Amino acid sequence: MIARSAGAAACVAVLVVSLAAHARARQAAEESAHTTAQRAMGELTAVRGMTADPQAGKQLDFAIDRMLRSLQLDLWIDVNHVDPKRGERVFSEEREALAILRGLGGKKMETPPPALLVLSARLAQVLRTLASVAAADVQRAGDAGTARKALDDIGKGDRDVLSARFVNAADHYYAAWARLRR
Repeated sequence: MIARSAGAAACVAVLVVSLAAHARARQAAEESAHTTAQRAMGELTAVRGMTADPQAGKQLDFAIDRMLRSLQLDLWIDVNHVDPKRGERVFSEEREALAILRGLGGKKMETPPPALLVLSARLAQVLRTLASVAAADVQRAGDAGTARKALDDIGKGDRDVLSARFVNAADHYYAAWARLRR
């Protein structure tokens, strides 16, 4: 009886952990591009606060400036859509922030490289969300061919993210979005 209770308790614990992980993944999947960018901005600021190296600090300050520029409200229509005429700046500013983070990965910092990878992945997710939402909008409007080409670009970006090539991923996500904004 005790063994059965311990086994049942272990099953319940695994179920609770699994449900919590699923809830966190679902929340992340439902988070808007702008909210994800704001969260990344907060994390980038925290990384800056943990950095004692003056050169790395200057680079992080520059990345923070890029992120602040990408979050300017006049570039955004809503939390998942950027202005078709000015939205390119969101992609270019975040791409620049990704390039800075890539450059910092090899320097001695108090912040471990995994933190930079997580932050880079979050920035790439912002751009992916913008491109994916635009693709869904175009597909709903009836232009499946253009949406399909954009989804190919998004897939290329996803493969780059899996290989930690975040700047390349940003380029693919931008290509998808640019194809769709016309």
